[in-house]
Amino acid sequence: MPRFSWTTLRAPEGIIRVSKYGWLLMTQGDHCPFFFNPFTNVRIDLPRIDYKVSSVTFTNPPTSNDCEIVGFSTVDDVIRVYSIKRGKESWTEHEFKNCFCVVLSRCNPVLHGGRYYCLGTKGNLVVYDPKKNTVHRTGSPKHIWAHFEDSDCRHYMLESEGDIFAVFVACNGRHICICRLNLSNGVGNGRRFVGG
Repeated sequence: MPRFSWTTLRAPEGIIRVSKYGWLLMTQGDHCPFFFNPFTNVRIDLPRIDYKVSSVTFTNPPTSNDCEIVGFSTVDDVIRVYSIKRGKESWTEHEFKNCFCVVLSRCNPVLHGGRYYCLGTKGNLVVYDPKKNTVHRTGSPKHIWAHFEDSDCRHYMLESEGDIFAVFVACNGRHICICRLNLSNGVGNGRRFVGG
């Protein structure tokens, strides 16, 4: 029988926003992001960001020249997109009119086909195309979302084998829904799972 051993790793104080490539992207407060590698204890501080970011991701390890961090927020009637590439001293900010009335969830965006897909709190998608510098909204999986709109649920997104999936978990944990999203309209084919 294999033996497992546990090692306690110490991370600096902060909120873990996303983990990839063995790195944690964290924030101290809402405006001070940094990378931390819990295996090597290496910390890489990033420039301060002026606004609170709802969701964030990064494209490559922070040691790579191709690393880019992209964050999103919705404030009033504005969708803000923030980005910074490795070696830059300040964030680039893009503002878009939020005529969709979308509030972004805190789940991490997914980069797929050169576009960033962000999940809204009502199950719809906001798609940011950095090459065209455009934002658009897709539909909402209403037939699935009906099970979750009255609860304060958790949202997740993931990519697997070229597809993007949205996962909704109701607070009580009794309703779990996994939707494969149609990237042209954002509507998912869902399967509802009921559990403990």
